[in-house]
Amino acid sequence: MKTESPWVGLHVAVAGSKMFVRVQGNGPPVLLLHGGGPGTCGEGWTPFVAACSGQRQYLAPDHLGFGYSDVPDIDYGGNMLAQRVIELMDTLCLGRVALVGHSMGAAVAAAVAAARPESISHLVLIAPGGGTYGLAYRSPGIEQIARIVDIPSRDNMRALVRLMSNCPASHDRQVEQRMRLVARPGLMDVQRRLLQARSGVSAAERAELAGKLRALTQPVALVWGEEERFNPGGLGPLIREKLPPQTTYHVIPGAGHNVQYDEPERAAKVLDEVLGAS
Repeated sequence: MKTESPWVGLHVAVAGSKMFVRVQGNGPPVLLLHGGGPGTCGEGWTPFVAACSGQRQYLAPDHLGFGYSDVPDIDYGGNMLAQRVIELMDTLCLGRVALVGHSMGAAVAAAVAAARPESISHLVLIAPGGGTYGLAYRSPGIEQIARIVDIPSRDNMRALVRLMSNCPASHDRQVEQRMRLVARPGLMDVQRRLLQARSGVSAAERAELAGKLRALTQPVALVWGEEERFNPGGLGPLIREKLPPQTTYHVIPGAGHNVQYDEPERAAKVLDEVLGAS
């Protein structure tokens, strides 16, 4: 039996393209930015939002080139994704938002907060990569994404899901969902462009972003999965050192890289605590 979605779907015009945005609830806005990788979209926030409490409005857009948003033939490097998120916020007249980002979405969230701190009430970074903060390391997850870009097979997708999720019972479903999405024209080319763009950010640009993040005064939270495998497990404390002094650090037992998917109740409790603390 098909389950009715809790989301209302909108197509919002942003910079000549349309972003697909899921919306549910009423109250202060919480903007949820999904991570990268083939077949990722904002739908993955559904169990997390279901576990959250409080009267809030949750918005989960698909980044351009992902999910059900348009796939424009543009430069996906630099802060393009962050700029589109800012334009989305302005188009929807959201005012100040609690901004939550996962993985690549955490990098986008950090760039948005650095560019428009006055528009952000809280910043929550879930399983971010360390490149944004000038940290050098080997990422098994990024290496596996590169394999999928070369050979987008079901076996390669399953290997990626195993690196991202510590919830084996859901792996088959995740693989099928991702394979359906990557069949959309242009989505795999976006993944290729994003991989190429990773090496195009200069040390000076990273340093500038780090300085702006350190200057943030609003509540910031860093959330990490105890079973992280996509990136090195010891990366979390190193990233924490690069964030503002008021940042709280939360390690979620049982969760892998996809913290909010593996352990939605525990991750939602962290968000409720962060948003309720101010």
